[in-house]
Amino acid sequence: MDSFRLITTYSPWLILACLAVGALYAWLLYSKRTPWTAGINYTLAAVRFVVVSFLCFLLLGPLVRYVSNSTQAPTIVFAVDNSQSVALFSDSVQLRETQQGLQALRDKLQEQGIQTEVRVLGESEAPQNLGEMQYEAETTNLSQLLRDVQRDFEQQNLAGVVLLSDGIVNQGTSPTYANYNYTIYPVAVGDTVPKKDIVMASLRYNKVNYSGNRFPLEAELQQQASTVLL
Repeated sequence: MDSFRLITTYSPWLILACLAVGALYAWLLYSKRTPWTAGINYTLAAVRFVVVSFLCFLLLGPLVRYVSNSTQAPTIVFAVDNSQSVALFSDSVQLRETQQGLQALRDKLQEQGIQTEVRVLGESEAPQNLGEMQYEAETTNLSQLLRDVQRDFEQQNLAGVVLLSDGIVNQGTSPTYANYNYTIYPVAVGDTVPKKDIVMASLRYNKVNYSGNRFPLEAELQQQASTVLL
């Protein structure tokens, strides 16, 4: 619903005074006998009346207030972690049932007039049906995914984000330590049991070595939160 309102700095009753000044000014100039016809005289008097009254009205400091109200339907974004680790460490049957359940939820929301969007990691094109989701991304940057959602829907009525992920992040920062201006509804999949793995945390060596000389090489390995120095 739109509303239009004219506001003046001074009392609106002074508008009558502006009209009176315009009428008086026109009467003083065109009440005398003129060399032109009466029709032209009346026309000039009317123009003078309008111009002088408008100029006096501007002295009142008028302001125009226009308010336009529009209703924007809420939007729910389904952000899917389509990395390879989700399919690798999740039960295929349960993962398929979860996808179908989210698609059923999306269809129900759309029937209620709520807009929905699907977003995935990286530059991959999101499928229109969540049941057809392919988990092929080689890296997981959930912070970038959620920041892109926040940027793309900044001017829209974003009601929330449904995040499907296994929680494994190997790029960016964890969403646990970030703040977003919308509500995140996580859907956990995958296996949360830590996997046995070993990683080379650092490698220290001399920057300059001579051929034929022996030099130290120190590697720091980490395995299940324990540190081994060699």
